[in-house]
Amino acid sequence: MRDASRVITRPERNRVFGHPVLIAYLKSMAKALGKAGLGPLHVGDLGQPIGGPTPTGHRSHQNGLDVDLWFAPVKDPKGSAPVLVNLKTAKLLPGWNKKVIDRLRLFAAASDVDRIFVHPAIKRALCQEAPGPWLRVLRPWWGHHDHLHVRLRCPTDSPACQDGSPLPEGDGCDKHLDWWFSEDSKTTKAKKGPPGQDAPAMPDACLELVAPIR
Repeated sequence: MRDASRVITRPERNRVFGHPVLIAYLKSMAKALGKAGLGPLHVGDLGQPIGGPTPTGHRSHQNGLDVDLWFAPVKDPKGSAPVLVNLKTAKLLPGWNKKVIDRLRLFAAASDVDRIFVHPAIKRALCQEAPGPWLRVLRPWWGHHDHLHVRLRCPTDSPACQDGSPLPEGDGCDKHLDWWFSEDSKTTKAKKGPPGQDAPAMPDACLELVAPIR
């Protein structure tokens, strides 16, 4: 599914549903990218029709405020997302360039963005090449070598929605970033289960929605 400004990848997964504020964010990002000459917006997973945990692949994307985006456009909308990091060496690949930085800067600039997850090597490169307060919302996390994950703040008219923990002060280019390249980080990652295994329990209100179809 595509138009001149945005491409929905893997629509067969049926994870194309989001809160109206997320849809508005995506439309604004597509417009901003086009205006800046940075190509179309490639959109991966949003959420399922009634939210909740996916059968595979995510512990988030449950409340309609999360979306995966590609770092760069690709010619074939059915093709794989461009990989920017060698996971064995944590080195950036040739796909990393100024246009990727410009796209990230646009994604991070919206006032309703809570945080954006990227691979630690990408965060480190941003600290070196594009320092500034804007980096605060860019948070390192395992994976995210071929896509970024945007999470929006809870809308003011959704009292049951709970934001995550507040972001630390500063731009994140400090000892907390250094940890991601330490032996302790490798050990911690080795102990992690498959995606979604440690997902939090759903609230009672959500259980009421999914009960009829479980």
